[in-house]
Amino acid sequence: MSSRMPEFIDPWRLAEQGGTIEGEIPLARMSRMDGLLENRRGNVVFSLGFSRDDKRRPRIHGRVQAGLALTCQRCLGSLELPVDAQVELAVIEVSAEANRLPEECDPILADDGRVRLLDLLQDELLLAIPQVPMHESDRCRMIEHQADTDNGLPSPQEGNRQRPHPFAVLAGYRTDTEH
Repeated sequence: MSSRMPEFIDPWRLAEQGGTIEGEIPLARMSRMDGLLENRRGNVVFSLGFSRDDKRRPRIHGRVQAGLALTCQRCLGSLELPVDAQVELAVIEVSAEANRLPEECDPILADDGRVRLLDLLQDELLLAIPQVPMHESDRCRMIEHQADTDNGLPSPQEGNRQRPHPFAVLAGYRTDTEH
């Protein structure tokens, strides 16, 4: 395949030929991911194969891989999320066809018989990102910080100390006439 990726693909033609498309696209071209990523450095690597199912529908199968720079929602630190999304799509022309697809594949709607390659790749990456991205428990700074700080319970040294009564200061406000 040429070094230039096509903007649109014809899944019917590619399925008839048993074609494949492989390549890399810079994350910088993935504009729909702007608000999700800390940066868009790196590439999306993909390998897509095309075939027909028993109903003669075009099928797209393969994988999409990328390292995504996200923000951990627990500690708000940087999180590098490696994504390796498996693709199993059935190409449809009208959305009503989606109800008749087998459960193991998701629909992709082809406008005018074409699919925009960049949209397909972005969709797969967006679906692979967790709703609440977080570090693993053993790698999160927030969990480490919580383990290092007071958890609200007195330490053994504090347990022996006398704490002042919270209302003791009010005793000084009583007047002599009240006695």
